[in-house]
Amino acid sequence: MYNDNDKYSNNDFNLSDLEEDEKYKSPLKSILIKLFSVVVLIAFLSLSFSQLFPLITSENFSFLTESNKLNDNPVVESIKPAVVYLNVKNSKGTMITSGQGTGFNICSDGLIVTNHHLLENAVSATIEFSDGKSFTSNNFKKIPDIDLAFIFIEGENLPKASLQNTLASTNETVFIIGNPLGFPNIAVQGKIGNHYRSDNEDFYLFEIDSDIRKGNSGSPVVNKNGKVVGIVFALTQIQIEDDIESRALAISASNLDYYIPEHE
Repeated sequence: MYNDNDKYSNNDFNLSDLEEDEKYKSPLKSILIKLFSVVVLIAFLSLSFSQLFPLITSENFSFLTESNKLNDNPVVESIKPAVVYLNVKNSKGTMITSGQGTGFNICSDGLIVTNHHLLENAVSATIEFSDGKSFTSNNFKKIPDIDLAFIFIEGENLPKASLQNTLASTNETVFIIGNPLGFPNIAVQGKIGNHYRSDNEDFYLFEIDSDIRKGNSGSPVVNKNGKVVGIVFALTQIQIEDDIESRALAISASNLDYYIPEHE
């Protein structure tokens, strides 16, 4: 854990700022309320074609062009097999809905990392690997305070991602691989910006200058060494002079080992 003299301490946040009427007391929400004007959780909720149509513009599809350019990048190629497409069945009262998002595998026999907000009301999730393997599970470990969740599946010799247990550096180039707007295994590139630290929780967040889309929730953030340094959970818009710019927000993987459940 970084101490009070480290270079990120000026971006500490106070969990006491959280409003009492929040659904649950989440340190992540405290950060976002304090630091950003507009924050959107990027779960890809089920959309009809008519709802999806307004999203189909050349601007929205620019990420496909960027991903195509990154197809031959060795880091992107190496991580894609471990990235999964999530189809989630949700239950709210008597209503059954579905949603989509992203996760990634960290164990050869199957342990998927994703966001809590994707599974908050889930009764089951279908996990699809890019090689065609598919698993359905209702065995979750949810950690709402940091918008993190794990899905247990029963596989063997599955592709897996490696985690970096140190904090990523500001201005470091990274790749985000996910399923924006339902398109599978899309890669975009960006640089890490500010870091934010809880003053009473052992975790960090950081921002990335990448304009992600719905469906990127749970996407791994990967450095040039092929290590996962973060998990995307939200999109924010910030004002810089007269311009509004989008930033991806990620939970740092530096302390993820602390939360990983036992898995045989």
